Amino acid sequence: MSVALEMVAHWPPRCESLEQCTERLHRYLRELGELHPALRRWYEKGRSRKDALKKPVALDRDSLRRILDAGRNRGDFDGRVFEDLGFHRGLWNGGRAGSAVSLSLTCGRYWEEGSNRVHLGGEAFDHGMAPDTALGLVRATVRAWSPEWMGICSRQAGSKLECGLEHPFVDWIFFHRRRRRAPLPSPSRVAFELDGGECVVVQEEPVAFDDPQQRARSEAVAKVLGL
Repeated sequence: MSVALEMVAHWPPRCESLEQCTERLHRYLRELGELHPALRRWYEKGRSRKDALKKPVALDRDSLRRILDAGRNRGDFDGRVFEDLGFHRGLWNGGRAGSAVSLSLTCGRYWEEGSNRVHLGGEAFDHGMAPDTALGLVRATVRAWSPEWMGICSRQAGSKLECGLEHPFVDWIFFHRRRRRAPLPSPSRVAFELDGGECVVVQEEPVAFDDPQQRARSEAVAKVLGL
Protein backbone atom coordinates (compact mmCIF):
# COMPACT_ATOMS: atom_id res chain seq x y z
CA MET A 1 0.00 0.00 0.00
CA SER A 2 1.38 3.40 -0.98
CA VAL A 3 1.62 6.15 1.63
CA ALA A 4 1.56 9.88 0.81
CA LEU A 5 4.68 11.44 2.36
CA GLU A 6 5.98 14.82 3.46
CA MET A 7 9.11 16.11 5.19
CA VAL A 8 9.45 18.58 8.03
CA ALA A 9 12.52 19.86 9.91
CA HIS A 10 12.74 22.22 12.90
CA TRP A 11 15.54 24.09 14.62
CA PRO A 12 15.61 26.62 17.46
CA PRO A 13 16.03 30.39 17.20
CA ARG A 14 19.29 31.02 15.36
CA CYS A 15 20.54 34.47 14.39
CA GLU A 16 21.84 34.20 10.82
CA SER A 17 22.42 36.90 8.25
CA LEU A 18 20.96 37.14 4.77
CA GLU A 19 24.29 35.92 3.38
CA GLN A 20 24.36 32.90 5.67
CA CYS A 21 20.80 31.89 4.83
CA THR A 22 21.44 32.43 1.13
CA GLU A 23 24.41 30.09 1.26
CA ARG A 24 22.36 27.45 3.07
CA LEU A 25 19.47 27.71 0.59
CA HIS A 26 21.85 27.60 -2.38
CA ARG A 27 23.38 24.37 -1.13
CA TYR A 28 19.99 22.89 -0.29
CA LEU A 29 18.35 23.47 -3.67
CA ARG A 30 21.43 22.22 -5.47
CA GLU A 31 21.39 18.96 -3.49
CA LEU A 32 17.61 18.53 -3.83
CA GLY A 33 17.93 18.75 -7.59
CA GLU A 34 20.30 15.80 -7.56
CA LEU A 35 17.82 13.64 -5.62
CA HIS A 36 14.59 13.70 -7.61
CA PRO A 37 13.35 15.14 -10.94
CA ALA A 38 10.48 16.93 -9.15
CA LEU A 39 13.02 18.92 -7.10
CA ARG A 40 15.12 20.36 -9.93
CA ARG A 41 13.10 23.46 -10.84
CA TRP A 42 11.41 26.05 -8.64
CA TYR A 43 9.11 29.04 -8.95
CA GLU A 44 8.07 31.76 -6.57
CA LYS A 45 4.45 31.34 -5.56
CA GLY A 46 1.86 33.60 -7.17
CA ARG A 47 -1.85 34.34 -7.15
CA SER A 48 -2.42 31.57 -9.69
CA ARG A 49 -0.53 28.84 -11.50
CA LYS A 50 -0.20 31.11 -14.54
CA ASP A 51 1.17 33.93 -12.39
CA ALA A 52 3.67 31.66 -10.60
CA LEU A 53 5.01 30.23 -13.85
CA LYS A 54 6.15 33.75 -14.75
CA LYS A 55 8.45 33.72 -11.70
CA PRO A 56 11.09 31.02 -12.25
CA VAL A 57 13.78 30.84 -9.59
CA ALA A 58 17.36 31.00 -10.83
CA LEU A 59 19.54 28.95 -8.51
CA ASP A 60 22.47 31.36 -8.36
CA ARG A 61 23.30 33.10 -5.08
CA ASP A 62 22.27 36.59 -6.20
CA SER A 63 18.78 35.43 -7.18
CA LEU A 64 18.29 33.44 -3.98
CA ARG A 65 19.51 36.40 -1.92
CA ARG A 66 16.85 38.58 -3.54
CA ILE A 67 14.14 36.01 -2.87
CA LEU A 68 15.05 35.70 0.79
CA ASP A 69 15.33 39.45 1.22
CA ALA A 70 11.78 39.79 -0.12
CA GLY A 71 10.67 37.40 2.61
CA ARG A 72 11.60 39.64 5.53
CA ASN A 73 8.89 40.82 7.90
CA ARG A 74 8.44 44.58 7.56
CA GLY A 75 6.33 47.17 9.35
CA ASP A 76 3.09 48.12 7.58
CA PHE A 77 3.67 51.86 7.81
CA ASP A 78 7.39 52.55 7.91
CA GLY A 79 8.72 49.43 6.17
CA ARG A 80 11.06 48.78 9.07
CA VAL A 81 12.58 45.29 8.99
CA PHE A 82 11.95 43.05 12.00
CA GLU A 83 15.37 41.42 11.98
CA ASP A 84 14.59 38.86 14.69
CA LEU A 85 11.79 37.32 12.61
CA GLY A 86 14.23 36.16 9.94
CA PHE A 87 13.17 35.18 6.43
CA HIS A 88 10.13 33.26 5.22
CA ARG A 89 9.58 32.07 1.66
CA GLY A 90 7.47 29.55 -0.20
CA LEU A 91 8.47 27.92 -3.49
CA TRP A 92 6.68 25.60 -5.91
CA ASN A 93 8.12 23.26 -8.51
CA GLY A 94 5.63 24.09 -11.27
CA GLY A 95 4.33 20.53 -11.39
CA ARG A 96 0.85 19.65 -12.56
CA ALA A 97 -1.49 17.26 -10.77
CA GLY A 98 0.49 14.28 -9.56
CA SER A 99 3.89 15.95 -9.74
CA ALA A 100 3.58 19.16 -7.69
CA VAL A 101 5.86 19.91 -4.73
CA SER A 102 5.87 22.92 -2.42
CA LEU A 103 8.74 24.05 -0.22
CA SER A 104 8.12 26.34 2.77
CA LEU A 105 11.10 27.82 4.62
CA THR A 106 11.63 29.96 7.70
CA CYS A 107 15.29 30.64 8.53
CA GLY A 108 17.40 33.22 10.34
CA ARG A 109 14.69 33.71 12.97
CA TYR A 110 16.02 34.43 16.44
CA TRP A 111 12.91 35.78 18.16
CA GLU A 112 12.91 33.84 21.43
CA GLU A 113 9.30 32.70 21.02
CA GLY A 114 9.77 31.50 17.46
CA SER A 115 11.66 28.78 15.63
CA ASN A 116 12.84 27.87 12.15
CA ARG A 117 11.56 25.17 9.84
CA VAL A 118 11.54 23.74 6.36
CA HIS A 119 8.62 21.74 4.99
CA LEU A 120 8.54 19.81 1.73
CA GLY A 121 5.48 18.04 0.41
CA GLY A 122 3.08 17.63 -2.46
CA GLU A 123 1.42 15.29 -4.91
CA ALA A 124 4.76 14.10 -6.33
CA PHE A 125 5.09 12.03 -3.14
CA ASP A 126 1.49 10.83 -2.91
CA HIS A 127 2.65 7.32 -3.73
CA GLY A 128 5.63 7.28 -1.43
CA MET A 129 9.33 7.82 -1.98
CA ALA A 130 12.22 5.51 -2.71
CA PRO A 131 14.19 4.79 0.50
CA ASP A 132 17.44 6.02 -1.07
CA THR A 133 15.73 9.29 -2.04
CA ALA A 134 14.30 9.66 1.46
CA LEU A 135 17.68 9.13 3.11
CA GLY A 136 19.27 11.52 0.63
CA LEU A 137 16.66 14.10 1.56
CA VAL A 138 17.57 13.72 5.22
CA ARG A 139 21.28 14.15 4.46
CA ALA A 140 20.67 17.22 2.30
CA THR A 141 18.44 18.85 4.91
CA VAL A 142 20.83 18.18 7.78
CA ARG A 143 23.85 19.40 5.82
CA ALA A 144 22.10 22.58 4.72
CA TRP A 145 20.12 23.58 7.83
CA SER A 146 21.51 21.60 10.79
CA PRO A 147 18.04 21.05 12.30
CA GLU A 148 17.34 19.92 15.84
CA TRP A 149 15.10 17.22 14.44
CA MET A 150 13.46 16.26 11.18
CA GLY A 151 11.22 13.54 9.90
CA ILE A 152 9.80 12.01 6.78
CA CYS A 153 6.29 10.98 7.65
CA SER A 154 2.92 10.14 6.20
CA ARG A 155 0.81 13.15 5.36
CA GLN A 156 -1.87 11.68 7.60
CA ALA A 157 0.49 11.61 10.58
CA GLY A 158 1.67 15.15 9.81
CA SER A 159 -1.89 16.44 9.89
CA LYS A 160 -3.06 14.57 12.99
CA LEU A 161 -0.07 14.72 15.35
CA GLU A 162 1.13 17.84 17.14
CA CYS A 163 4.35 18.98 15.52
CA GLY A 164 6.88 21.69 16.30
CA LEU A 165 10.33 22.34 17.69
CA GLU A 166 9.27 21.15 21.14
CA HIS A 167 6.96 18.46 19.78
CA PRO A 168 8.92 16.09 17.54
CA PHE A 169 7.20 12.91 16.47
CA VAL A 170 8.55 9.68 15.04
CA ASP A 171 6.99 8.16 11.95
CA TRP A 172 9.00 6.52 9.12
CA ILE A 173 12.44 8.19 9.08
CA PHE A 174 13.59 10.45 11.90
CA PHE A 175 16.75 12.52 12.51
CA HIS A 176 17.48 13.56 16.10
CA ARG A 177 20.19 14.68 18.50
CA ARG A 178 18.94 12.94 21.64
CA ARG A 179 20.71 10.33 23.72
CA ARG A 180 18.96 7.01 23.32
CA ARG A 181 17.80 5.32 26.52
CA ALA A 182 18.19 1.82 25.08
CA PRO A 183 18.99 0.03 21.83
CA LEU A 184 16.49 0.52 19.04
CA PRO A 185 13.82 -2.18 18.85
CA SER A 186 13.89 -4.44 15.79
CA PRO A 187 13.43 -3.87 12.87
CA SER A 188 14.37 -0.20 13.43
CA ARG A 189 17.95 0.77 12.64
CA VAL A 190 20.35 3.69 12.49
CA ALA A 191 20.91 4.52 8.82
CA PHE A 192 23.78 6.96 9.41
CA GLU A 193 25.24 9.55 11.77
CA LEU A 194 25.72 13.15 10.68
CA ASP A 195 26.30 16.58 12.22
CA GLY A 196 26.19 15.26 15.78
CA GLY A 197 22.93 13.38 15.32
CA GLU A 198 21.65 10.13 13.87
CA CYS A 199 19.06 9.11 11.29
CA VAL A 200 16.71 6.34 12.39
CA VAL A 201 14.64 4.21 10.02
CA VAL A 202 11.67 2.75 11.90
CA GLN A 203 10.90 0.15 9.23
CA GLU A 204 11.86 -0.37 5.61
CA GLU A 205 8.57 0.89 4.15
CA PRO A 206 6.69 4.08 5.12
CA VAL A 207 4.52 3.76 8.21
CA ALA A 208 0.79 3.48 7.50
CA PHE A 209 -0.83 5.70 10.12
CA ASP A 210 -3.97 3.56 10.41
CA ASP A 211 -2.04 0.32 10.94
CA PRO A 212 -1.84 -0.29 14.73
CA GLN A 213 1.20 -2.57 14.47
CA GLN A 214 3.18 -0.06 12.42
CA ARG A 215 2.18 2.83 14.67
CA ALA A 216 3.32 0.74 17.65
CA ARG A 217 6.79 0.45 16.07
CA SER A 218 7.02 4.22 15.77
CA GLU A 219 5.89 4.67 19.36
CA ALA A 220 8.46 2.12 20.59
CA VAL A 221 11.26 4.09 18.89
CA ALA A 222 9.89 7.34 20.33
CA LYS A 223 10.00 5.82 23.81
CA VAL A 224 13.66 4.84 23.38
CA LEU A 225 14.37 8.45 22.38
CA GLY A 226 12.50 9.85 25.37
CA LEU A 227 9.69 11.39 23.29
